[in-house]
Amino acid sequence: MPDALLAVARVIGEDEQLRQWFHHIATAPDNIRASAVGRLTSQMTAGGEDAKIIAAFGLLSDGPTCRAVQQVIYDRYGPMK
Repeated sequence: MPDALLAVARVIGEDEQLRQWFHHIATAPDNIRASAVGRLTSQMTAGGEDAKIIAAFGLLSDGPTCRAVQQVIYDRYGPMK
């Protein structure tokens, strides 16, 4: 897994609010996940976040990528409670 996605997994895993958001999108249909990721990346862009981090979060709109990140988060931080 690319370092950028591992960084995304770490950020999500260490932030309860992001974990809640991620759990919702990881279990959502593809169109809902893509829409939610699009909204987040738009907010990040408007907030002046780093373009590389925004691009990495944008990769979560892809189902297989999202599931791979989900597995990393669950392996490192445990499943959602």
